[in-house]
Amino acid sequence: LIEQGVTAGVREIVADSWLRSVAAGIKADTSDPPITLDPSALRQYRAEHPLAQIFPLLSDVLGQAAQECDAVMAVADEQGQLLWVSGSVGVLRRAEAISFVEGAQWDEGHAGTNAPGTALRLDSPVTIRAAEHFVRPVQRWSCAAAPIHDLATGAILGVVDVTGGDDIGSAQTSAMIRATARMAEAELARIAAVRQPWGSATA
Repeated sequence: LIEQGVTAGVREIVADSWLRSVAAGIKADTSDPPITLDPSALRQYRAEHPLAQIFPLLSDVLGQAAQECDAVMAVADEQGQLLWVSGSVGVLRRAEAISFVEGAQWDEGHAGTNAPGTALRLDSPVTIRAAEHFVRPVQRWSCAAAPIHDLATGAILGVVDVTGGDDIGSAQTSAMIRATARMAEAELARIAAVRQPWGSATA
């Protein structure tokens, strides 16, 4: 569609992302985002990442719901590297077929249009439904993601995502993802406040 310039009926954010995918040289017929963190580097990196502090909360609140929906929950860093991907064994195995695995790079520049990568690019919650993915093998999935910020600085710390079947594209799922991201931000702010040394707060 992109090569022919035909984007009729395609949402603007999706069409724009497709154009960025083309410009990045993404191949539409294969899903091969690189593994940028091997298991050893991944363990050390995510242990030191700010989102490690709230991953248990994300897993409890969103991970369980995703698993019950035959989906996976993923948490990526601000570069789009997947730090955690959790779900049932069967769904995780299917996700491996598109390289949606821990340590893989899922920003738009390496994986094309997808909810985690596009949410990071736009700094906004995003839902990508089935055929809206640029890469055809990924079109079997739908996904919804929202960025997580450091409330003190406004910086993006990463993104939380649910990837699964067609029901992931619902408004209810999108609202749940947004609420989870806001909850994560509030919890990170609470942790930071608790750790702040007495007397260090400005008057």
